[in-house]
This record gives sequence, C-alpha cells and structure tokens, in this order.
Amino acid sequence: MNCIDDARVEFDISSVEKVFRTPKTVLQDVDAFWREETAYEMAVGWSPPGYPVHIGGFREKVEELAKQPLEEREQNPYFRFAKTLTDSITRIRSDGLSHICSYLPRESKMVSTIYLACFIFLGKDEPQFVPSAFIYGGSSCLNVTSDQWGFNENRALNEIIHELYHNGYETHQIQCPLKDEMSTRPLFAHILWQLHNEGMATYVAYKAQHLFPKDNDEDYAMLENPSEVSRLLGNVKKLIRDASTELPTDVKEGVIQVGISERAFYVAGAHMASIIEDKAGKNALIESVTKGPKHFLESYNAHVSSNEQIPL
Repeated sequence: MNCIDDARVEFDISSVEKVFRTPKTVLQDVDAFWREETAYEMAVGWSPPGYPVHIGGFREKVEELAKQPLEEREQNPYFRFAKTLTDSITRIRSDGLSHICSYLPRESKMVSTIYLACFIFLGKDEPQFVPSAFIYGGSSCLNVTSDQWGFNENRALNEIIHELYHNGYETHQIQCPLKDEMSTRPLFAHILWQLHNEGMATYVAYKAQHLFPKDNDEDYAMLENPSEVSRLLGNVKKLIRDASTELPTDVKEGVIQVGISERAFYVAGAHMASIIEDKAGKNALIESVTKGPKHFLESYNAHVSSNEQIPL
C-alpha cells in the first residue's frame, strides 16, 4: 500500500445545498435533519462534554434564509464559498495529499469524505462557540459559516490539510476521545494522544503554507513565538502532572479549557514535532506515528534540555 496512490478524498456539499436551496423543507423537521444528515450527525457525535450542539442557533439562521427568495440565497456569500471549496478538490488531491503523505508511514490509509456544513454552534443555553472543522468517524467536517475562514479559500484548505492528517494518523493510533466519565489512566492516555495527534496535524498544516497560506493564524503565531511556546509547554506539563494527582473530573475541565480552547495541545505538540524533525529528521517524526504518543514525547525529550522536557 502507498498512502498517496491509494488515497481517495472528496467533498460532500449536499447538506449545505439543502439548507440554502430548501430551507422550508429543513424547518419542517429540524431534529430529523440533524439525525439524518451525515455532517450534522457527525457534529452531535463529536461535540465535547459540556458543549453540546445548539440546534436552536441553527434553526434561527435557517428561518432567516426561509424568508429570502431563492435567487438571494443562491448568492449568499457562505453558499458561494462552499461551492468554491468543492471546486478546489483537485488542489487537495494533488499537492495537498502529497504533502500530507510525506509525513505519514507509507501504509497509511487516506480515504475520507470532507462534509461541508453550515450554522453549527456549541453551547448548552446559548450558542457559545462556532467550531471551524473537526474529524469524526474517519471523515472530516468543515463549518463554512465559521468566521475563521473570512471567505478565504486557502485558509479553509489549510485547515482541511490539518483534518485529513488526522485521518491518516488514525490508521496507526486508535482514537482516544474525552468522555464524561474517565478514570486516571484513560485520562492520562487522552492527554498524550491529544498532544501527539493535534500537534502533528498542526505542524503538518503549518508546513503546508507554501501551498495553502493561512495568514494571521493564532496557532501559527504562537508557534513562532518562543515565549508562547514555553508557556504552553508549561501548561501541558501541568496537565500531565495533574492527571496523576488530581481528580479526573477536575483535570477534564483543564483538558478542554487549557489543552483545547487555549491551544496547548496544538501549539506545544507542533513545537515538539518541529524539534524532532529538526534534530532527528522527518523519518524519526514519521516513526512516532507508528509507535505512538509516548514514543513521540520521549523522542522530543531526547533532543531538548532538561528544563524543556515534559516528564511522564
């Protein structure tokens, strides 16, 4: 098997088309739409503990569309942006997949549908967060109405590189999701998995900017700032230490807030990946995908000073 030769990647815009072209039909049974449309079913399954999907926010946006004539909805900037992205699939299949596979073992599987969605919000009582993209069940979902994109095709394609890398990574490392109830050992494993998985995906997408530029990205700006890297490495160290000494319920909140929302897993993990590639070469970085998160951390520790190391 060869990662690039056997890759199959496609876009699915069908859910976005239903929302913009037939909003009244969607509104007849919004709950059924979220159960039956793959992109939205993925969002429900992926949503982190404590931050469920906010279907009310979705319904409100679709109600606004239903008041507009079809011609106006067809020209909606979000709908036009979604169609622009689907037209870019050849760029992903050529340069994008070549770049991704260069950071994966040859036997990695790269078979994925990228589902486009719109108006996905997270929050219990009100729409608090707008996820930009995520992977669930081996496929990726991109929320075209996220402000993250600014209707910039390359920004979204750079994020797709990130999400597709997860797909290849999971050929070798089983998912280790955060759950409502977790004991100490699974929570510790989750932290290391997040650090490796998100760190590698962030680093590979960062290195893809010559193909898909992503200007003014907060993660990349922090990755290029030594003081921010040091701060976020410290946050990761604390999470790992707390996983051994604190109640899992307390640590879980830190995982969501510090590791994900404040980007410690993404930026610190990407820095670790850059150190491994710089000091030991790309093959050593690829080897970590096969051997797993603990090996990734140990490999990083072997190439930095004691005060930069992340103790287990």
